[in-house]
Amino acid sequence: MNIVEPLVSDIKECPITGDLDYINYLNLGKIPLINGFCNTKEESLNCDKHELQVRYFKKSKLSTLSKSINPEILYSNYLYKSGVSQPYKDHCLEMFNDIKNNYFIPSSVLDIGGNDGTLLEVFKSVGVKNLLNVDMSLNLTEECKNKGIPAINKKWGHKTSTEINKKFNLIITTNCFQHTKEINSFVQGISNTIDEKGIWCLEFPYWKNSMETN
Repeated sequence: MNIVEPLVSDIKECPITGDLDYINYLNLGKIPLINGFCNTKEESLNCDKHELQVRYFKKSKLSTLSKSINPEILYSNYLYKSGVSQPYKDHCLEMFNDIKNNYFIPSSVLDIGGNDGTLLEVFKSVGVKNLLNVDMSLNLTEECKNKGIPAINKKWGHKTSTEINKKFNLIITTNCFQHTKEINSFVQGISNTIDEKGIWCLEFPYWKNSMETN
C-alpha cells in the first residue's frame, strides 16, 4: 500500500530525537510556496499561503519550521537553476581546489540535491569521472543528464542509498541538508554511501548568523 504524504504536515516531534518538548519563537505569518510564480496580480494575492513559524526543540537544541510542505509539491518542477549564476560556478571551482589542497583529489563525487548538475559539471571539467547527482526535481535531473552527467530523480535517504549501493569518496550537499525533515534517514544514507576515508562537504546558511545580522 502506498502512503501519500499530505500537502502540509505539523512537525510536532524533533526530527532527531522524537522529543515533543518545544517552544515557538519566530512567527512570520503565512507566505506563498517558494517558486510559486503567478501570472497575474490577482493570482498572486489569492494564491495558497502557509504558516512560516520556527520552533525550538529543547533536548536536541534543533530549530525547525513548524510545518512541512510535501517535497513532491516543492521540488517536482523546481524553477531555480544553479547554472544561471557565474559566481556559483566560480565557487564550485574554489570548492574543488579547497578539497584538493586540504584533503585529496576526489575520484568519485555524489552531489545530493545537485540541481541542474552545475557543480558536477565543474568537477567533470577538472577530470573527475565518477559522478552522480541525486535530486528530487525531474526537470533538473533531465537537464543534468543532457550534460552527460548521471542523475537520479529521487528523494535522498536510507532507501535511496541502498538502491544505489555504491561508495563515494566525496559527498556534497549544497544548500540541501537544512531542508531535510527526515534527518536521521538522510544521515544514514550518507553513512551507507560514503567511502571509509571519504569526506562529506556540507554548505548551508548558518541560522545564528542570520538571526544576528537580521
